Amino acid sequence: QYQTNLEDIFRDFGNVVIIIKDNYNFNYLNRLGMNLLGYNKSEILEMSFIELLTPDSLESCIDNIRLLRETCFCQPFIINMLKKNGEILYLELSGVKLDDGRFFFTGRNLSLERLRKEKEDVTRSEDLSRQIKRTVDVREKINHIIETIIPLNTIPEILDKLSFGLRKELGYERGAIFLVKDDKKNVSLEKLFSSINTKSEMNAAREKIIKSIEKGKGFTTKVFRTGKSKIVNDVEKEKNILRIFPDTKSEMIVPIKIQDETTGVITIDSNNKNGFDETDLRFVEILTNSVAIMIEKSKSYEVLLKRSRYLSTLYETSQTLQRVKQGKTNYEKILKHISQNLTDCTTLILRFNDTNISNIIASCNATEEVKRIFSRISDRNKQIIIDKIKNGNSFIVDDIKQKRTTLFRELYKKDIMA
Repeated sequence: QYQTNLEDIFRDFGNVVIIIKDNYNFNYLNRLGMNLLGYNKSEILEMSFIELLTPDSLESCIDNIRLLRETCFCQPFIINMLKKNGEILYLELSGVKLDDGRFFFTGRNLSLERLRKEKEDVTRSEDLSRQIKRTVDVREKINHIIETIIPLNTIPEILDKLSFGLRKELGYERGAIFLVKDDKKNVSLEKLFSSINTKSEMNAAREKIIKSIEKGKGFTTKVFRTGKSKIVNDVEKEKNILRIFPDTKSEMIVPIKIQDETTGVITIDSNNKNGFDETDLRFVEILTNSVAIMIEKSKSYEVLLKRSRYLSTLYETSQTLQRVKQGKTNYEKILKHISQNLTDCTTLILRFNDTNISNIIASCNATEEVKRIFSRISDRNKQIIIDKIKNGNSFIVDDIKQKRTTLFRELYKKDIMA
């Protein structure tokens, strides 16, 4: 009868009481695991109840139990329990809090009458019901945001959709998205969004953010370096916080992570004190973890797209050059076309003469130093290139740093990478 009452309580997902032993062992709730989670007796016999928790909620659950033993009180928190069929069962667990009817028992001296009374108290708790409803609502919105981002292939598209979702779906009025720099030593501001500020206010805020990042100041830099999320309930009580907007009262800073590597940071602020809670934090962390994976995927796509565009432009250019009349004016017209498609490239058109003299016919984005390097190219290097292209093949060097010849060493010194 005692066990049956426990199961009845757990079946009502909106009103949950959990009974634990001093050693944190949940073996005596075997029937609960069988009936709710779908495991058979032999599968669950040697398992502790906590082993059924998914890894991302295990640490949180243990921390809350430890806090309970030390203080006899812990705030409501959510765990995910793994069902036999692979689904996740969401449970709202509560700490000892006599004034609003939510309890977390140790199981000692617990009578059936007391258990029934506490179940009634929990059932009457409107706060708990609202919390669960909000949790379900936020989870659905997070899933929708992720679904809209999955088909996207470029980082700007992903960040646009992410900021739109944070603002429109989740109702966060203002925030910023940072991504790690190439040197991986700090982050750069990629997206600043707000539904309550003017354009001039946003421009001023952007300058202030960039300066603070360059100086290594603020919680954004700290969260990037530690990889740990942070909620600031009252910015006026924080000495080290940099308030970008004067009306900011609270802030939430969440790292964008792939496993243990932090690849960016999302900051969200509110003009209300205590504007964020653990539910906000938990689900924004879920969102950032998903976004991190999609950003990495998009980087590979963008590299492939860029290379494809380069090769297509170079092939088109080579075909055009074969048909045009010789003359610097004609070549320069073609180079203008190249510069429109390969804006970050240095481009030169050279003619190799039989007399071992190489002439630069035209160039685009080429410094005088680079021109000099190609104008005095050695016979050996010239012959290597000629032998390649005479057979109709491209001469491609993906990583100049790995090449040992004088030509490539000199180009590398002038920041030519490939």
